[in-house]
Amino acid sequence: MAAKRYPGAVGVAVAAWRVLPPEPVNDGAPLAGWLVFYPIEKLLSRFTDCLVTINAEDYETAVKKLKAHKTVFIQGVGYDDAKFFKHSGDIKQRLRLENGFGSEEILLVYVAELNANKNQALLIRAMKKISARYPQTRLLLVGPDSENGKCLRLARSLGLEQKVIFTGRRDDVDRILPMCDIGVASSLREGLPVDELPSEGRRAVAGLVADGLVDGRAAVQSRVVLTLRGRLLADAVVRALTAF
Repeated sequence: MAAKRYPGAVGVAVAAWRVLPPEPVNDGAPLAGWLVFYPIEKLLSRFTDCLVTINAEDYETAVKKLKAHKTVFIQGVGYDDAKFFKHSGDIKQRLRLENGFGSEEILLVYVAELNANKNQALLIRAMKKISARYPQTRLLLVGPDSENGKCLRLARSLGLEQKVIFTGRRDDVDRILPMCDIGVASSLREGLPVDELPSEGRRAVAGLVADGLVDGRAAVQSRVVLTLRGRLLADAVVRALTAF
């Protein structure tokens, strides 16, 4: 389709950022982002052969509001329930032994590429307060490093090199999450981790995620604690540990 319009091109596709109109579908999208990006999306959609969306809300809005020649919905966000489920205590302890962790340790985990948006520095700073209260706590940061060791240097400067574990890229995340106690998240924009982590039966503590968060006070939604500041994030983790 695109090759006819653009000689030599294999195909042309545009993926819409999730800032389609906040009403009535995307009521959680930031207004500022919508004001900047939605007019651009609407204009460029007229020249777009195929608009790719990865959630049902954006697909419905794109079909109604945008002018792309074709709009498709690809189930590109999610996880495999067959691999990510709550494991028994025996399996949890076996996985810990295999990975060099003791049964008495408290393991926090965040799976994401190390970058500015994922904001792992927030978690590392929070660990200073968390480990002072619970010395047996360790933070596992699972994912490739695109910041050339910035987070590692921060951990060392705070004396947390033994408390923060950088695993790098891993293809066995389904064997890492079950051995952890609390899933944490700190990204500026996110969605999946907050929904995903409790599926393993863990508590989840999130920092700057949820687009719809409007203030810095901690809020509890099911097993997810949402907060905006590093100090409050640390407090939320400590409260979660106290409730164990």
